[in-house]
Amino acid sequence: MTTPNSRANPLVITAAVAVILFSGVGIAKMMDWLPTSSPEVNAEVSAEEAKATAEADTAKTEASAVKAAETKTAATKQSAVCSSCGVVTDILPVTQAAKPSGLGAVAGAVVGGVLGHQIGGGDGKKVATVAGAVGGAYAGNAIEGKSRTTTSYSVRVRFEDGRRDSFSYAQAPNLDVGTRVRVRNGELVPR
Repeated sequence: MTTPNSRANPLVITAAVAVILFSGVGIAKMMDWLPTSSPEVNAEVSAEEAKATAEADTAKTEASAVKAAETKTAATKQSAVCSSCGVVTDILPVTQAAKPSGLGAVAGAVVGGVLGHQIGGGDGKKVATVAGAVGGAYAGNAIEGKSRTTTSYSVRVRFEDGRRDSFSYAQAPNLDVGTRVRVRNGELVPR
């Protein structure tokens, strides 16, 4: 009895190794094993980078805003300091990614499994189905995470009495850096 040649095609082996590596990276991403894979960490890093940049820019902006305010104050010689009055020193967009609900991963796994099932035959078909499901789950999770980001705005104010405060807005505020403002009912209004 003769046995068929059991040697696998090199392209099939290469494809299987690529699918296994891609699946491993997908699993590591979904399990948050990768150092920068968490959307919350990315949001924190982005916020920290934005804060560092903003602080450098704030020093320049504050210097010119303070100089302008001091010149105007010296010219008018107001005797009372307005504790609710100040100058906008910074407007920072804050992007936050919502934590994925898992629906994207489930939908991606189903679609990936169906597509993977179309490839190959026998054991290769099983491997392709599993790899497609894992890869689809990873892709679906990533797509869901990117589609559910929100942007808010942090407005920093330096008050005439020297203190500083931040105000959060869900939408871009109708203010610019250097705008003189007053706090009324917890909201900033231009003066």
